[in-house]
Amino acid sequence: MLTYEQIADIWDRHGVFDLLTAKYKAEVAASFDWDGIHAELDEGEFIANEYELENGYDDEAVSTLFLGTVFALTPSGKYYTPWACSNVTPKEALKDEAWQEAFEAVMESHDLFATGGEGDPCDIFICKHIDLPDEDDDPEVADAILGLFFNVLTACLKAAHGKGANS
Repeated sequence: MLTYEQIADIWDRHGVFDLLTAKYKAEVAASFDWDGIHAELDEGEFIANEYELENGYDDEAVSTLFLGTVFALTPSGKYYTPWACSNVTPKEALKDEAWQEAFEAVMESHDLFATGGEGDPCDIFICKHIDLPDEDDDPEVADAILGLFFNVLTACLKAAHGKGANS
């Protein structure tokens, strides 16, 4: 049986990986309603993560939207890590790599990015950055957005610590 490296070398020499990536890019681009995704992300709640708040990045927030799981979206339909991948063949891993490269390219073309779930690494979320307005631009809008942002953050932190959003 050929190793991952041997198959990758053969695929690279014959352009298979590039063809597969192009195929997956076309499939990903056609598989989702990108205008609808943007609309849902724009209507969603934008939050910043704890690191950004602690380090002074309070002028940007992120909206996220659940897209699906690796089981439904990736070619292999499997979850694995580079150091624990006995459940996937080298060809499956290469196909997943080509899909991931294509998926990231499509995300970038829509000014989006993807991330895994915090509670379940098998979940795939599409994310969008938004620059919060500068207080000098419109103080009322900035105060309203930051107020909403901190309310959402407080509810998330309370829920994460088991206190519930209403405590």
